[in-house]
Amino acid sequence: MVSEELDGRGAAALLSPEQVARAVEQEFEELDFICARRIREISGADDLARLSQLELCIDTGAHTLSPLGHLCPALAQLKLRAPSKLRSFRDLGTSLRRLRVLWAPRCGVTDLDGISVLPGLEELYVSFNRIADVTPLAMHERLQVLDLEGNDVAAAQQVDQLATCDALSSLTLAGNPVTELVAYRRAVVHLVPHLAVLDEEPVSDADRVPCVSEHILSLVYQNVRDKDYQKQIAKAAERGG
Repeated sequence: MVSEELDGRGAAALLSPEQVARAVEQEFEELDFICARRIREISGADDLARLSQLELCIDTGAHTLSPLGHLCPALAQLKLRAPSKLRSFRDLGTSLRRLRVLWAPRCGVTDLDGISVLPGLEELYVSFNRIADVTPLAMHERLQVLDLEGNDVAAAQQVDQLATCDALSSLTLAGNPVTELVAYRRAVVHLVPHLAVLDEEPVSDADRVPCVSEHILSLVYQNVRDKDYQKQIAKAAERGG
């Protein structure tokens, strides 16, 4: 069986069944936001099999990114620029096996569930989102850089989870409630001793001095804020005076 379509001159051209099937397949492919044609337009690359970096804007609640790893098997760096929305890391699909760096700042991320779909991730930049629980990152053995600036991490127990990320050397927590805790820098370095950089500042020898006492460390685990602790000290001093 053959089908007819008009060529550029208005003449009828015969299509084989294989050509018809491919044409129909292409039409369905291009109904998706993420398709080969659109990625070529965004990236300017012709050979998607060799594409290693990509920057785009997408709302994964409306369009899935799951075909991306199949279309770009060598993709190592992905940047979701504003006003992108990343509803879940599962929206990235399971085929981005070579992804090493992911930027998703200000993308409305509320949790890290599904981050395990990116086993090769080495750098994660998710600043200014609404993340409070970092437990899904536990045991993420390749993670080296984690930027959580401006999120909702409040408890020392959350930071403790990151101690299981053996390669983690740079951590940014500025703008999170956890920074208000007693002996914040020393406590974080105590919990994650292999850190080299905290909040974009090198970890110093002073940061590596153990918390003053077991009492202070217990306050850290109780998530006592430094200003409340200082008030307690002031009141105790007044009573003693």
